[in-house]
Amino acid sequence: MKNMIKRFLVVFTILGWFFDLGLTSGLARWRDQGQSEKYFKIWEEKSEWEPFAIEGYALLLQQNYQGAQEKLQKAIARGCSLGKIYFQLGLCFDKLNQPQEAIQNYKRALEIFPTATLKKSEQNIEEYTFLTHHNLGVVYLEQSRDSDAVQEFEKAAQLKPEDASTQVNLGILYSKNDMFEKAIDAYGKALKYDTQSALAHYNLSVLLRKMGEKEEAQKHLESAMSIDPSLEKPLGKATESTEIKNPFALTQEEVLEIKKNASSADDLIALGNLYLARLEFENALSSYEEAITKDPKKLDAYLGKARVLLRLDRSLEAEKVFYQALLLNPNQWEAHIQLGKIYYDLGRIQMACKEFEKANKLKENQVDTLFFLGVVNEYQGEERYGKGFPVDQAKQYYEKVLEMDPKHMQARTNLANVYARLGDWDQAKKEFEKASEVASDSAYAHYNLGYIYDELGLRKQSIAEYLKAVELNPKLTDAYFNLGFVYGEHKLFKYAEKEYLKVLDLDRNYADAYFNLGILYDRYLKDKDKAHTYYHEYALRSPNAPMDEKRVLKRRIIKLYP
Repeated sequence: MKNMIKRFLVVFTILGWFFDLGLTSGLARWRDQGQSEKYFKIWEEKSEWEPFAIEGYALLLQQNYQGAQEKLQKAIARGCSLGKIYFQLGLCFDKLNQPQEAIQNYKRALEIFPTATLKKSEQNIEEYTFLTHHNLGVVYLEQSRDSDAVQEFEKAAQLKPEDASTQVNLGILYSKNDMFEKAIDAYGKALKYDTQSALAHYNLSVLLRKMGEKEEAQKHLESAMSIDPSLEKPLGKATESTEIKNPFALTQEEVLEIKKNASSADDLIALGNLYLARLEFENALSSYEEAITKDPKKLDAYLGKARVLLRLDRSLEAEKVFYQALLLNPNQWEAHIQLGKIYYDLGRIQMACKEFEKANKLKENQVDTLFFLGVVNEYQGEERYGKGFPVDQAKQYYEKVLEMDPKHMQARTNLANVYARLGDWDQAKKEFEKASEVASDSAYAHYNLGYIYDELGLRKQSIAEYLKAVELNPKLTDAYFNLGFVYGEHKLFKYAEKEYLKVLDLDRNYADAYFNLGILYDRYLKDKDKAHTYYHEYALRSPNAPMDEKRVLKRRIIKLYP
């Protein structure tokens, strides 16, 4: 008969648009797209601007990002070094899907703002500093550089705590990294300043349900659905479901006037972009489709349509549209990266890997792409592991991500897991310790470290980490379970019993807790009545256990009660 069971490591395999919390009752997936629209500000003071800067600004208002970028760069080359110009240039690169250049210019704006407070053209520096931190946070969020994104959103929140969008983004990031108390606090602040934030209500309901506060969770779920009925769809991916400030703060009448005058395919694409910024997805979809009808060779119309379909949880339709985009331009990076995410979500791992590899060739050293390549290669490595194919390729990708972003906790955790699978426990320990330093508030970081310490025979350190994990997340059943296992190894059988019973208090269907309690009472605490009861409960909850195990268990139960 087998010995006591221990739970395994937690691995992150997060892809772009959602975070799976494995919840029930129609709340099975985390809505984690975030409030990804960048803030944009119209400035009245342009009298001190260089002429190229004014032209660039006008082109930016027209959503001609390539033209605006060229004009703004010329303005800078001619000595115009205003922080706002760098902010606008960062926004252009951002819209052109060039995140590294966007980051560089946003950072340059932040360097200039504190030194320019006396210039007339740099009025309201605090306001623009907030906008820049917010936009920089969104770029990092889109690049899966969560720790950097958190820093920027926290700086934005310090400058403008009443901004609900910033608080929602913080809530999403805290949740992704298991900082659930901080996430709840952030969503609470968002709702304090914007009671109509459906996304804040919805994500807060998911968190509260996870924490066992079902009644309060239900209230927030009902509030979310009353604000945005589309949230009723279960398993929906990342719908941006709250009315946020968008770059083009127009009234509905003004939007209708723009729609009335939209005649060319380019006009309709611009209208679709406007609707998408305003989170009016069905209107955006109609605009992009009309643009395609007018001009079937407009690449931006296909990309816009595919983005909307992803927001509407219609990924199979989005797949087809991304392929149509690739027929027009086989080197379109966004289409390849999004197809990779779609295929991974569908379990078509080899196809996902091919798309991520194509994306990586088109734009090398993108943190997001490298992390995805690590995930799919690790998955394939696990599938082949028994046949002698280790996961070295995944290890190389995770290491490259960490060279670029040392605080990328997901990559750090997965790299540690790769070392653990390869049996290199010392290196796994080092990586998990680094992950724990980066995310000291993450219950799972401490849980994983506890697991590794136990594998290395460091029992006291293991117990300390598991205790820290349950302190941060009192509902983390696997941590209590492994704590019971470690106590059992120390022959602290009453302590082990207490932890296993805590597991069953939280989850009455946790089959392995019944099994370990059966062994505990049978072999060590010598209580055959309880041993019989827990063995029997385990058998009821494990109908798919191997037949040889069932036979051994049956013989043991008969031996207890001949």
